[in-house]
Amino acid sequence: MKAGEMLKETEAGISEIAFLSGFGSISQFNRVFKAATGRSPRKFR
Repeated sequence: MKAGEMLKETEAGISEIAFLSGFGSISQFNRVFKAATGRSPRKFR
């Protein structure tokens, strides 16, 4: 998952990663990310 790699390997903010990943909102990114990984982006990082 590209977003997961960005969370672990960069200091970019979660909102920046969400928009770079093509999501229109942070909440949408959080929902999809948690459904895919079982963790929120913050806990994944």
